[in-house]
This record gives sequence, C-alpha cells and structure tokens, in this order.
Amino acid sequence: MFRIVASSIALLAGLTATSVRADVLRVPGEFASITAALLRAEDGDRIEVSPGTYSNATGEDLPLRLDARRVEITGAGAGRTVLHGEGSARLLIFRNGDASVVSDLTLAGGFAEDAGGAVRVTDARPELLRVRFTGNESATGGDAMVVDGGSPRLGNCLLDGNGRSGPTVLVRSGNPVIEQTTLHGNAGAAFEVHGDASPVLRTSIVSHPGIGGGPAVGVRVVPGRGLGVPLLERNLFEACFEGTVRIQGNADGILSAILGDARRLDGLREGDPLFESPADQDFRLREGSPALPFSAEGEQLGAFGGPRPIGMERSAPANGEEDDPTAGLLGPSVPNPFTPATTIHLTVPRAGAVDLGVYNVLGRRIRTLHAGDLAAGEHSRVWDGRDDLGAEAPPGIYFVRITQGEVTESRRLVLVR
Repeated sequence: MFRIVASSIALLAGLTATSVRADVLRVPGEFASITAALLRAEDGDRIEVSPGTYSNATGEDLPLRLDARRVEITGAGAGRTVLHGEGSARLLIFRNGDASVVSDLTLAGGFAEDAGGAVRVTDARPELLRVRFTGNESATGGDAMVVDGGSPRLGNCLLDGNGRSGPTVLVRSGNPVIEQTTLHGNAGAAFEVHGDASPVLRTSIVSHPGIGGGPAVGVRVVPGRGLGVPLLERNLFEACFEGTVRIQGNADGILSAILGDARRLDGLREGDPLFESPADQDFRLREGSPALPFSAEGEQLGAFGGPRPIGMERSAPANGEEDDPTAGLLGPSVPNPFTPATTIHLTVPRAGAVDLGVYNVLGRRIRTLHAGDLAAGEHSRVWDGRDDLGAEAPPGIYFVRITQGEVTESRRLVLVR
C-alpha cells in the first residue's frame, strides 16, 4: 500500500511540475523571428528578444497575433529592441481573453486603415509594460492603440510622436488601466472614450496633445447609451489648449461627474512637467518638476516613475534605425529570390567573433555559413540552397541571420526551384 501511495504522489508531483513548466525562447538565438517563436510558444512561455529592429523585412509576419494566450514577450529595453511596422503594418493584436505580457521594447512605424495603428485589443486583458509607442498612425483613430472590450493595462509606457489627427488611445468599450505613463506631442487628443467604456488614467502625464492638427484635448468623451466615464486619478496635464476634459454634445451631467471625481482624486493638476529635453526625445523629469515628487509619499508621475520605470538608455528613433556601431551588418543577398545559390554580403565594423546561419520558417537552423572570427571590413558568403548535411532545402522562405556581440540582424531569403 505504501509503495502505491508513494508512486501516486510522485506521479502527481511530476504532472504538476509539467503543468507549470515554462520555457524561455530566445530571438534570434534559437528562433530567427518573434513570429517563429510564437508559433512554438505555449502558455506560460517567455520569449526574450535581443537588441535590434524586427519587421516584415527581417522575417516577421506582422501583426503578431496573440489570441487566448498567456505568453510573455520581452525585449532588451525600449531604447534597444524595436518592433517596426515600416508604415504599412499594425504591430500587435490581442483577442479573446488573451492575457499575454509585452514589455521592454519600442513599437514604431505601425499603420492601420482601421483603428489601432500599433495595437488592437478586442475582449482581451494583455499587459504592456515599459513600452514606447512612437511614429504610429491609423486612418480612423487610435493612432497608438484601440480598445474594443476587455481590460488591458499600460504601465510605465511612453507615447510620443504618434498620429495624423485622431486620438492617440481610442477606448470604444472596456475598462483599460493606464498608469505611470507619459503622452507627449501626439497628433490628436490623448484619449477618446466612447459609450459605456470606463478607462482609468492614473499617475500619468499628458503634455501637448493635438500637435499634429487634431484637438488639443487631454480626454475627449463621446457619450453613448451607456453611462461609463473615465476615472482620472493623480495626473498632470500640460498645454491641453482645447480642454483637459471635453464632452461631445450636451452632457453636462457626465462632465460634472468626471470633473468631480477627478478633483477629489487630484486627477486634473495642471503645469509644466519640466521634461529634460523633449526635442531630443528625453522625457525624464528635471529637478523641480511638479510631477517629481507628486505626493507626500514621494510618488513620481509618468513613464520614468514607479518601482520599475521604462528603460531608455538610448532613444529609439521613430524610423526604427538603431545608432549602434554594429548596425548594418547584413547587406543585400544577390540574387533574391534565387536558384540555385545566392551571395550574402556582410560588413563587420570591428574584428571579432561572427555567427552567420540560415534558418527555416520554424526558426530551426539548417545551415551554418560562418562561425568564428572575422577581420573588420566587407565579406561575403554563398549559400547553395543546401543544409549542413548537403541535402537540398525545399523551395520556400528562409532567413539569414548574423550575430556579433549583442547585435543580431536577419534578412528574408526566397529559394525557388
């Protein structure tokens, strides 16, 4: 009997351990792209993304779709890891109760004809932490993000330089929470709230909305059949020339309720946040800022406040180009598409170890083209369309990836037969 019970306990422990086991998937260390890692990821897994710029041109299939999942995608910091839409693609879609976490990267150059230039949330509850949104736009509003139901959370995020003229964050339904976030110099109203949506904006800074010709409004409310209203708690507003809070239509009762709650919660303080240098994309707070500290408890508002502020060792330019001295390692592959072979050109800025390999769409390395030291200067390697065993690779899409130090770049190859 004792043996049976002991065996049962051991089996149960094994099953429990298996059920909570989480893997770390590294991009591009093990997978050539975030897309490839997502295809392999299971609930609870963590995808770690190295410094660099990731886009459709480097093998991503944008937008990345997170649907009823619970995975974590984390970059190396908002100033170092960039997911770039190149002005033609939305970046992230969360749907159907998805509870994933995306952190420590920049979302740049996203575009969508419908709402949500960078991020669209539909009945989901993701978290976006220490993320920078810059240079994103939508033809119909929500230049950085649209929420159509659910309860997403933004924490320690920076939203700057987004949009045409629509609202930066459009909340059509749902209950998002935005905290420790800075919005500066976006094209339209910082927030637009529809119907019975009830977002929470707390411990955040809204500065210079409407800089692109849209309404210079902090929070714009478009009433519907519902009675939901935004809750504003401990926020600082600057240069909202057309109103800190503005209600569309005749809705004095709603406006009174919003303003009453906001004043009680110190949610409508106004003043210059004293950013270090907005022109240089430095939104840290200078000494003497009314947002630093904001309260007797020493609370600091905005993306650079809180226990884990956004990491911006360097600003990530809106075009997604890194100023790292090792950027531009990979040159063109000629020809591409190709058969039976292509020449891959590379430039090594400093002598040292270089790894160059070819990966399939599942992120598996099929061919090593170079692994070892290279002198500084221009080099080339030929891929003959075969794997490391000499077998012909089937026609399709592949990725060539180069790594030197902390910098990794990928390019798409198309093999035809």
